[in-house]
Amino acid sequence: MSALHWDITHLRQHLQYAIQLEYWTVPFYMCAMYSIKDPTSDAFKLLQSIAHQEMLHMQLACNVANAFDTEIDEVQVFATPAYVGTQVPHLQFTDGELNRDPFDPSLSYRPYSAELGPLDEPRINAMCLIEYPEIDSGEPPQLKENVSEYSSIGQFYQAVLFGAGQLADQIRGNLNQVDHFSRFYQGFPDQTITLDGRPGYAQVTRLVNAITDQGEGVRRSNEVPPDYRNTADGFNNSQDHFDKFNLIKSLTQRPECYSGVANPPPGSEGARAQQILIEQFKRFRADLVSEFNGHHSPNFGPNMASLGGAFLNCWKNGALPRLA
Repeated sequence: MSALHWDITHLRQHLQYAIQLEYWTVPFYMCAMYSIKDPTSDAFKLLQSIAHQEMLHMQLACNVANAFDTEIDEVQVFATPAYVGTQVPHLQFTDGELNRDPFDPSLSYRPYSAELGPLDEPRINAMCLIEYPEIDSGEPPQLKENVSEYSSIGQFYQAVLFGAGQLADQIRGNLNQVDHFSRFYQGFPDQTITLDGRPGYAQVTRLVNAITDQGEGVRRSNEVPPDYRNTADGFNNSQDHFDKFNLIKSLTQRPECYSGVANPPPGSEGARAQQILIEQFKRFRADLVSEFNGHHSPNFGPNMASLGGAFLNCWKNGALPRLA
């Protein structure tokens, strides 16, 4: 397959990986957020606003994937994510041919860690790298046969839009579309794909632009467009994720955070808290698979809220949160 001529298999693989990446960020950001002892702090509120939008991004990515009849299952898409070393799914923060920016962003944000942990320097640096914007050069996107060769989420989504445009005739509207968040966005009420073909591609473009303009993509400006700002419960709504994480990084005094051990003694409150989180995350994953395959999950909202409580329960009992 030529890099300039996509087939539907390649596009669907990209869309599966887009969902995986958005899904991966949710526990990573929530874990750091709930490590903060003061939920009234700016750092907590900034992270909370980002975590909420990552749930939106996962929904939008799933809606685009379903419009192309992409398989969304518990094995290929919603498996329990791994948090190991510096490995962020499908991204390489490197210089040279894989990076279009004039310098390697990882040089500015080091050390960084992709392991679950508290809000500390390595986690903040990883968050900045994940949300590092792709500069809008006006050139065609770099297209990769290997979906793990993108240096930024912005570059990745530019390629997705390019491939989706080539295959727009395969878009089918109203296929397993989900809308949990439009009530939070007065300027962005249409968060699903309802039209077939080329008209549907205009909707696809709007959904992808919402993802990238909120924090993960082309740096068209220093502000999130008004249409994509949370109008209900957001915080610093004009700032994208990259700017919000850099604001946290620049705080002269960061909030006090809990600490935890990876392996609390068997039978301890910490060990029990970890097991509760593991079981709660299993329910959350099952809800996601059900929701995005056209089966309403009535406990999705309560289970999402309980997931946050389970992260906090681990921290309060001196245990490092874990998902498996």
